[in-house]
Amino acid sequence: MLALEGTATDLPLAVSVEGRYPQPGKAGAALCRRSPHLSCAGFLPFLGERREWAGPRCKLDAARALTAVLEVVAARAGKHTAAVIALPGYLVPDQRALVEKAAEQVRLRLFGTVESALAVALTAHAQQPWDGLALVLDIDDHALTWSAIRVQDGTARVLHGEPQTTLGMRGWKERLLGVAADACIRRSRRDPRDSPDAEQMLYDQLDGLLLACLERRSGEITVQGANWSHAMILSAAELTAACRSLLDRTVNAFHLCHEAAAQYGPLRTVVVSLAASRLPGLVPALENETHAFTPSLDSDDPAAAQDEQIPLSVRVMGPDAAAWAAHCLAAQFQRQTLPPGHLETAPLLEAQSPALGLARLQFRGQDHQMRSANFLLGRDPRCDLVFDTSEYPSISAQHCKIVFERQGFTLHDLSRHGTMINDRPVVEQRELHAGDWIRLGPGGPLLRFLGQTIDNRKLQPTA
Repeated sequence: MLALEGTATDLPLAVSVEGRYPQPGKAGAALCRRSPHLSCAGFLPFLGERREWAGPRCKLDAARALTAVLEVVAARAGKHTAAVIALPGYLVPDQRALVEKAAEQVRLRLFGTVESALAVALTAHAQQPWDGLALVLDIDDHALTWSAIRVQDGTARVLHGEPQTTLGMRGWKERLLGVAADACIRRSRRDPRDSPDAEQMLYDQLDGLLLACLERRSGEITVQGANWSHAMILSAAELTAACRSLLDRTVNAFHLCHEAAAQYGPLRTVVVSLAASRLPGLVPALENETHAFTPSLDSDDPAAAQDEQIPLSVRVMGPDAAAWAAHCLAAQFQRQTLPPGHLETAPLLEAQSPALGLARLQFRGQDHQMRSANFLLGRDPRCDLVFDTSEYPSISAQHCKIVFERQGFTLHDLSRHGTMINDRPVVEQRELHAGDWIRLGPGGPLLRFLGQTIDNRKLQPTA
């Protein structure tokens, strides 16, 4: 990955107009609450419009702001100036043309652009293929977008997408900012919004709160004013409750998108970008909704049931999902196997073997490596992978264990409610293979087993 600002591989789409020259990245993001009139942020939807951001000696419209951001990318890329850009689906053709013009101005050789939902879906398919319909969720400051993607005959195609501008990340962060500020008032009688510096400090910590929500743990924030400071802890349940109305509208949009694309066949998977997965309570809510779509596995014909062996799951993607797909597509553009321009249909990428890498369990987009020869799963805090009691009350304290012996892995069921591999019940024990899906009890969490070896150098002794 290319470092774009310091050692960071991402560059905020924000530009400071505080000085004489525009300063893209963190300089702009650091002013969005302290001096919002000097921060040009969330400008993509305004490409081609007359809106301007003006400082004392610097003035920008959205096109110039984008050019300033791409100048940083081009400078960091050095001689590697060929590019494919993943763009949000709400941009219209005229706005995409302005993106191409900005790339030309900074001498980036832009092969083409791809809708970001399609790019995320291509990476998800390469990691674990499916045929048929998928719903993809992505979000940026401007909008939350559900997109219907169909995989058929070696290609993936965008069928439908409906941006929800009232559910963009800006709205979720405003809600979280209000919750955190109210908690600060109750506990310290200080409102951080009374101080621009304190409000900016609080806003800068919202990403940490969002990550805590994904990991189902409490988040800690510190607020400091001119003559005071206060630290507090906010639980994931507290943040989820505060965002309940936004969460319900997001789930409703999921059903509307599914209804619009239902004619293309049954739903096979739900793919969520990392940014969207951090929304409070979202992944558990979607997992609950997808239970109604889980296909039946009654067929005795393995060939006929091959596609059905993949349980319908909510798949959280990594931070570079769209970038990885864009990189792979750039190689095809360079070989001239793809026509230049914008892609709403793209060839599938080469599949990645589930056996690659060290043995690990993947849950909600995070990898949990096998660090002991007896890897225990359950609600007991002493387990290697612990599940929240309030979210999964049917999971046993020690639900199951995965044992590594003789270069192979075996799952042993220890629970009252049972464990399933590829939606088949485990009777006492069963051998595991890379790519297998593991569900802990009916309606319980769904995990995927990946890799095939253990790093003996990091192996922990077990009792």
